[in-house]
Amino acid sequence: PTFAYQGGIVNNAATTASYMLSVSGTTGGAVTLQANPAAPFRDSANGISLHDAAGNVTVAGPTQLSGATPQGIIIDGDSSGDFLFENTDITGATNDGVLINASALGTATFDSLNINLAGGTARGFVVNNTGSGPIGTVTIANASNITTASTTQPAILMNNTTVDATLSTVTSGVPNGGLSYKAIVFGAAPTTGDLDITSAFTVGGAPGSAANVDNGGGAVTVTLPPP
Repeated sequence: PTFAYQGGIVNNAATTASYMLSVSGTTGGAVTLQANPAAPFRDSANGISLHDAAGNVTVAGPTQLSGATPQGIIIDGDSSGDFLFENTDITGATNDGVLINASALGTATFDSLNINLAGGTARGFVVNNTGSGPIGTVTIANASNITTASTTQPAILMNNTTVDATLSTVTSGVPNGGLSYKAIVFGAAPTTGDLDITSAFTVGGAPGSAANVDNGGGAVTVTLPPP
């Protein structure tokens, strides 16, 4: 089956079952949401959930996810479809801006993604795939930015996936000097790929460096801007 919608969405219902979009148990097909640039999708409830989604999903924003929910976007289970999120702002999540915790992942692409989280334990973008299925490819591109205030949690954590990420800025609240906590963490093999930060990498209010990155097995190529 195919579902396509173009228009506005305003989701303010603050209940545990209230998502702007929830896709679960699909075996194929596609879901496409297209916002009007002058009227963004707005969600102050539970954001977007993809669970056991084998069909493709496209959310072409602008999309504003401001709910104080654990995750702004969560992708989990056997979610082996191809997923595209365009022009997305996440500001309210308490645990993770984006959490991908799949047992089998296809591709997940985030084009013009902006995450800005003030919570003391909130992480920005997390991939922690589990199981023996495909690890998939996670792509972040086009003027994307991740900002977290936590002094103990990384802004980016990716494990068991292929990374293809280009971000304009990454800002982390972890202390820059002691290095007990890292701003960016990659897992060991089979985690692989590239991360390129083009404009600014800020850690604890100061320019960050390779010392603020835990590169696991070293299979991810990390390119940082000059301090």
